[in-house]
Amino acid sequence: MGLKRKRPSGKRLLAVTAAISALFLTATYADPFRIGVWAEHDADEIIHLWQPTVDHLNQSLPGHAFSLQPVNGDELLDRMSRGELDFAIIEPGLLLPLKEAAEAKVLATALTRLRDTHYAHTAGALLVQRDRRDITSPRDLRGRRIASGDSRSLGDWLSIKRELAQRGLCPDRHGMVVRFVGDPTAAVQDVMDGRADVAAVRAGTLEHMKAVGLVPAGTFKTLRFDHVRPEPPARAIPAVTSTRVYPGYLFVAGTDPSRDILHKVAAALIGMPPVTLRTTDHARPNAWTVPESDAPIHDCFRELRLPPYERYGEALFVDVVREHMYWFIAAGAAFILSIAVNIYITLLNRALAAEIKVRKGAEAALRESITRFEHIAACSSDWIWETDAEGHYIYSSSIAQQMIGYTGEELKGMHYFELFAAVERERLLAEGTLPLANGRRVFRERYRMRTKDGRVVIHETTAEPVRDENGRLAGYRGVNRDITDQVRFVRLRT
Repeated sequence: MGLKRKRPSGKRLLAVTAAISALFLTATYADPFRIGVWAEHDADEIIHLWQPTVDHLNQSLPGHAFSLQPVNGDELLDRMSRGELDFAIIEPGLLLPLKEAAEAKVLATALTRLRDTHYAHTAGALLVQRDRRDITSPRDLRGRRIASGDSRSLGDWLSIKRELAQRGLCPDRHGMVVRFVGDPTAAVQDVMDGRADVAAVRAGTLEHMKAVGLVPAGTFKTLRFDHVRPEPPARAIPAVTSTRVYPGYLFVAGTDPSRDILHKVAAALIGMPPVTLRTTDHARPNAWTVPESDAPIHDCFRELRLPPYERYGEALFVDVVREHMYWFIAAGAAFILSIAVNIYITLLNRALAAEIKVRKGAEAALRESITRFEHIAACSSDWIWETDAEGHYIYSSSIAQQMIGYTGEELKGMHYFELFAAVERERLLAEGTLPLANGRRVFRERYRMRTKDGRVVIHETTAEPVRDENGRLAGYRGVNRDITDQVRFVRLRT
């Protein structure tokens, strides 16, 4: 009786396919772009997660080749600094070390889907078994065993460590034994097996393990920090969390790719259609959006005094004395009180200067983000727009003039319904289903539009409602794509 050959798993097949594709691309293109991805564990799973992004880039940018290279954190930093990797998909905890080592630039932030919600953020979660009555809040963590994924991961550990520090808790000083097991699911399993008391993991880990049957419902409870306020609806994560939120997975570029390539890659990522998932019951990245502000990451590293903020806020007394040395000698003991006041004022001024510098840096980052978005919008062949709550255009990318004949300035203040063809307006009014109303999402809906010169074209519209911090509808942001020629071609063939 012959032995049965074991069929390879889907993830293993995907990894083999990715390797063969990389070899083919290397043979076809002289200099394929290399995308490093942080993979401390289970490289097959990491390839399975991000290969759709690489496939989309290869399809969207003909003439260029992209390949995925799983590496550990130290290797990723080293190879990016030496120019051996052109791009990287990273956990946000690696952003500042990468900026310092390789002047990394963020091109896009991953959109994660959980159930029916897409979000571009991450957070940490402190999980403990529900029957542990001796651990009911973060204050009970003194002397406990904590399991986490990776010491450099913002979602797994650094976000938790920041909130502990806010409450005066230091793992080293308060007897906490922290063990990093590489994989957040392994950290949760350690708690279930009794090897740890608490798991510090990325938000969404528990939901993932429940979805795949690794954790029975009701097994865990979440420890919450009382100083962490609920996030506004636009930044909320549909999973259990213990910390403030931060940007999610980031697609970054090194110093080697040209500005033209950066714009093309950024536009391709943001235009990438969502990846179809087998199930939406556990969090999985499946699309990309414009870069989120990295100010929360800087705040976290600054409070934890992590590079490049190791000496943030320090005021060296010897420098102050050296600056006022001759004044001290001349004034003498009679001016000791005045000297103390001057030192105090100097420290306040330095603190104020540091705060001003941080704010200027944040403003510069915001301006850079706006400029980057404008460049991306200019590179896109789709019309990107935004309306206010009443449906009047408040922003339009320059491609609109080519598509419908109106400039961005002409569109400002115009109601979106004015651009619909007369027969389309009559249809929508008769059906009572206005596209941008009641906060509903519009996904790839086709409408007949009227151009400035009176032509009727067919647009495919995708739009998402924009809500303010109180959850009220503030308008819509969307993308229009001219599919007139496609529809005519289909009709001709028919």
